[in-house]
Amino acid sequence: MKRKSICIILIVGLFMNSTHIYASSINQLNAQNSEIDLKIHQTNDEIGEVSSELSSEMKEVQNLIYQIGTYEDSILDLSNKIGECESKLSTKQKEIENKQKELEEKKDLLNRRLVAVYESGSTSYLDMLLSSASLSDFISRYYFIEKIAECDANLIQTINQTKVQLETDKKEIEENKVDLENSKTELETKKQTLATLKQQKDKNVANLTAEEKRLKDELEDFQNEKRIIDQELEAIDRQAKNSNIDNSNNTAKSLENNQEKESNFNNDEYNSNVSKSSKFIEEENENLKYSNSNVSNETNSLGYIFPVAGCSKANINNLSYPSYPGHTGIDINKNVIGKSVVAVKDGVVEISKATSGSIPNYGTNGIFVGSYTAYGEVVVINHNDGTRTLYAHMKFGSRTVKVGDKVKQGQVIGVVGNTGNVSPRPTSSNPLEGTHLHFEIRKGGGSQKNCVNPISYLP
Repeated sequence: MKRKSICIILIVGLFMNSTHIYASSINQLNAQNSEIDLKIHQTNDEIGEVSSELSSEMKEVQNLIYQIGTYEDSILDLSNKIGECESKLSTKQKEIENKQKELEEKKDLLNRRLVAVYESGSTSYLDMLLSSASLSDFISRYYFIEKIAECDANLIQTINQTKVQLETDKKEIEENKVDLENSKTELETKKQTLATLKQQKDKNVANLTAEEKRLKDELEDFQNEKRIIDQELEAIDRQAKNSNIDNSNNTAKSLENNQEKESNFNNDEYNSNVSKSSKFIEEENENLKYSNSNVSNETNSLGYIFPVAGCSKANINNLSYPSYPGHTGIDINKNVIGKSVVAVKDGVVEISKATSGSIPNYGTNGIFVGSYTAYGEVVVINHNDGTRTLYAHMKFGSRTVKVGDKVKQGQVIGVVGNTGNVSPRPTSSNPLEGTHLHFEIRKGGGSQKNCVNPISYLP
């Protein structure tokens, strides 16, 4: 990696010398200078990668953090499953008790009917008909006898059906009890494994440098923030599942009723810089408004467009998935500075917020604008087709949508940026470092375990 960086720097140096020899006009010099700036920026990226090489202990800690996050998610899922199972068992038990009571009442009614028939002695329905005083009396008696026989038949049928249903319910409740016990056993096993992983992580952390310990803390913050977003999406799913309203209308309604206030930066450093950066932010956003002519309308067979206007898969440096352990999306990171982020399909905005934290971010002129963590400026859209898309690390203050908004395919929702946990990190001298869009597709649910490879969904 170091050799590669040195080679790139030498190439840039040779390229800079060549501009003085071959440039024949001011326009050519300006054009070549822009190319040189791009090469230098790319070189800085390479150098940043070299300087951020991790020790073996840190790599192991990083891997353990992802494993711990996976086990914590699994434990949470199991805990929820156990809670739902216990609730279901309680409900089913009450249903069985009510049906048992109903069965006893119907049996009692049938027994009283049989006693009445027995006590009537040898009198039969035929005797009742033959003793009719008139034709109208005969018809009336025949009608009542028919109704009595029908009620007796229905009563016996209901008793038999209730018996069968009770047996089915009792069998189901026994199966649920077995499932509950298995889940509890699995939960305890995972808790023990989690404890072992945490002990192993703590042991490795003791050998980290101060910088690596800081990175470890940020990785854990990142995992926690991702888990918070997962929980928000799962809560939306549960509310939608418990409602009989049409999914598309229900999603919008539930979001309107449960809209959360967007996160605000509360650190002292941000507060001290608000006055000098707010005007700059307004100017930046004014310069980053894009017309629909910049948005590609090309769709694939699944109906998706590319999430960055004017870009394609050629703007993705690493097309493998996942590109590293724990990476739940793809990074669109080549020639994307200043590009608009667009909704890949119609949908409803479920999350739109800035995840505040300790990672500083800067405007293009190096002015500090705020501190983030995890996804930074992030938006999640539910497309009401079983999929959600997540757009992360967008430019500070560039989000144009709020929770509950209905968006159309190709609508601008923000600008590609570098807020949150990006690498290399932006600095006041290099404020564009790490610029990219982290893009996820989640299918069948809102948690990270539902993330799928986005490449196959994009044109």
